[in-house]
Amino acid sequence: MNAARQPVTIAEAFHGKADRLGLVLDAGANGLGRALERAPALSSPVEFVDYLDLDHPTVVQIIDPDRHVALTEPADDRARQVWRVLENGEIAVIVISDDRRAPGWLMDLCNQTGVCLYHSALSHSQLFERLQHRAARKLIQQTSLHGVFLSIRNVGVLITGPSGIGKSEVALDLLERGARLVADDVVQVYRSSPFKISGYCSELIRGYLEVRGLGILDIADIYGNTAVMDSSPIDLIVNLEPEKPGVDSDLDRLTPRIRQCNILATSVPEISLLVAPGRNLAVLVDAAVRTHIQFQFGKDPVKAFIDKQQKLIERRQRAGLGNTRGPDES
Repeated sequence: MNAARQPVTIAEAFHGKADRLGLVLDAGANGLGRALERAPALSSPVEFVDYLDLDHPTVVQIIDPDRHVALTEPADDRARQVWRVLENGEIAVIVISDDRRAPGWLMDLCNQTGVCLYHSALSHSQLFERLQHRAARKLIQQTSLHGVFLSIRNVGVLITGPSGIGKSEVALDLLERGARLVADDVVQVYRSSPFKISGYCSELIRGYLEVRGLGILDIADIYGNTAVMDSSPIDLIVNLEPEKPGVDSDLDRLTPRIRQCNILATSVPEISLLVAPGRNLAVLVDAAVRTHIQFQFGKDPVKAFIDKQQKLIERRQRAGLGNTRGPDES
């Protein structure tokens, strides 16, 4: 994993997605090149996005209708206070919600200080949600993981393993079964909530899958636009491992090979599957996803099997039959 801590500009973080975020730039275009430092992984998007608060300003400030009314006819001391905060550089972006427009004095201040001033037709609550999501993706420490990232049964599954083991081939088989491709080769990972990480693909290679012998495939052209997703939470990691004769034969056949991976201070379950001739890996990955869903609902098939076996033994002992099995239970 390679942590990404390099700065990101306002143009990269917000202006590049202005249409999707519902933003229209009104002033402060000279501040688009301003660099913003990424925060550590444990940071929260709330540390970047908040409603206008001059006493405790964040990087992105939203002006809702109530705050807008207070700014339309500012007293001189109010204007001076806003000027001091903008001049200090604590605020980088101001967004006015609900299709309101900035007063002229605020536009002048933003042009002078290089603070990007936007307006949006979206409600302040919609803006808050979208800007928080964008801040989580762009302003908080990220890392990159190697593998093929799919959404299978609405479960985000990162398939990992050594080069040439067949990750892309498994992905193709799963796409045939209705899975959706999020990223191939390099997955950009960020904390999307305090207890969840998400992954996405860079725009350059989004929607493409490299398969040995076939080259680069355009998944949307082959399977349709719905076969590609922009991003998804990472719920499960499936690691493909080559079978080692004489080493793996003694593994516990009842208990799945599951461990917890720590990624950006978040725990993600990882299950290991052995790759060997005759094993249908796509079926196994799909079964691993179904089992993961069972676990989320508190169902443990191994525990249920052991409990059932124990009850059968106890019932036979009470009947004085010992541990012997009937002809239909061998």
